Amino acid sequence: NTGYPADQGLMGTTVIAEHSIDADALSTAVFVMGTHEGFQIIDQMENVKALTITKNKEIYTSQGFGEGFILTDEEYKIVP
Repeated sequence: NTGYPADQGLMGTTVIAEHSIDADALSTAVFVMGTHEGFQIIDQMENVKALTITKNKEIYTSQGFGEGFILTDEEYKIVP
C-alpha cells in the first residue's frame, strides 16, 4: 500500500506444511499479517505449523510446533 516493506516487528517466519508451495505462501502471509493474526489462520489448518522470530529475538510457535524444537542460541527467548 505504501511501497514500504511489511513491518509487523518480525525478522523471520517459518512454516511447515505438507507441500512446500503452501508453506511458502503461508510464510509470506504470516510475515505480512503478524504473529497473532497469522497464527489464527495456521492453527485452523491440519498438518501446518509455524514459528516467528521478532526483532527483539523472541520466538513464537503455533500449536504443535514445539514438539522436538530445541533452542540453542541464548540470545533468543521462546515466548509461551
